[in-house]
Amino acid sequence: GNTVKYAIDLQTDGGAWQTVLETAVSGKTTSGYERSHRIDLPQAGSTWTLRLRKVSPDANSVKIGDVMTLQSYTEVIDAKLRYPHTALLYIEFDSSQFNGSIPQISCEPRGRVIRVPDNYNPETREYNGTWSGGFKWAWTDNPAWIYY
Repeated sequence: GNTVKYAIDLQTDGGAWQTVLETAVSGKTTSGYERSHRIDLPQAGSTWTLRLRKVSPDANSVKIGDVMTLQSYTEVIDAKLRYPHTALLYIEFDSSQFNGSIPQISCEPRGRVIRVPDNYNPETREYNGTWSGGFKWAWTDNPAWIYY
């Protein structure tokens, strides 16, 4: 087999480069070989720049393929994000039940409990009689009253 040493460097806000990972790949394969690494980024005022650097010299042999490329990267945000006033739907099922096709999903959300005019019927979205100026609490998905 062969060993290829490489490093990942990090630059924060245009400052000096710092090596955050130094490692190697050893072995023999006839196809591409992928590795993944997690790099924890420090708090920054503006930007980060990552650099992949091959440390080992090139083998310069037709029998050894030691070319390195960055295949992809993913930014992971470790945060508990809230989505206030948003309805979320989670469904889990066995895909074999749908013969490889994507199932169509629909739902009828109740909206939310808010104050609506006391003469308003939230199910039919109709007003009965003259409004007295009062309000009542009711489930509704009518955006005219949700944004009130």
